[in-house]
Amino acid sequence: MLSPLPFASPGHVIEKATAATPTPTAVAGAGGRLALESARRATEAGLIEPCLVGDPEAITAAASGIGWDLAPYRCVSAEDETKAAEAAVALARGNEVAALMKGQVHTDTLMRAVVDRENGLRAGRRMSHIFYMTAPDRQGALTITDAAVNVAPDAAVKLDIINNAVDLLHALGTPEPKIAVLSATTVVALLLVARAAPPENDTVDRPNVLFISIDDLNDWLGCLGQHPQAKTPNIDRL
Repeated sequence: MLSPLPFASPGHVIEKATAATPTPTAVAGAGGRLALESARRATEAGLIEPCLVGDPEAITAAASGIGWDLAPYRCVSAEDETKAAEAAVALARGNEVAALMKGQVHTDTLMRAVVDRENGLRAGRRMSHIFYMTAPDRQGALTITDAAVNVAPDAAVKLDIINNAVDLLHALGTPEPKIAVLSATTVVALLLVARAAPPENDTVDRPNVLFISIDDLNDWLGCLGQHPQAKTPNIDRL
């Protein structure tokens, strides 16, 4: 661990979630004890309305082990983790739930069902992954995207990734997110600047965006101290 401080969910996020109606949530692979305990805590906190997907016998045994009465909640039978992932996605696709929770299933198994072209949850905008991180002694949050799903995004996909992140941050209470785009090539960064620039008659307030383009710089940065003749004060301040 990098810090001795205990893990904690961001207080402002929990406040927003508890102020809303519990979200109908499919727990894919709910037969694991840790997964079920997590679902129980979220349910008792008023965050979710669970739909437990998985092996009924395993779910019942895990519920007995943690002392949770499942009588009020829906359970959907699935014989293995692949079927559990597919069933959970089908519930979301059919608007029976509004969120998916990863239980005792492998991430690649769940994501395979999510991005399936025929029966998955693809929409008009590219899906992306977001790390949302907070620290006790730091104001605001730091997000990193995309660190898992889109491994080689082009300019159009990067715009979707940015829009996804901005929408999430708006929903979580950050009205003007500050965004830095790290690009391995100048061409992609210039494309993003050109495509992200609003038209002259656009009156909508836009978040401040910082584009950083790195093209074969190696260690020619002032902050690295390798080349005294390299003067990069703006990058050094970052």
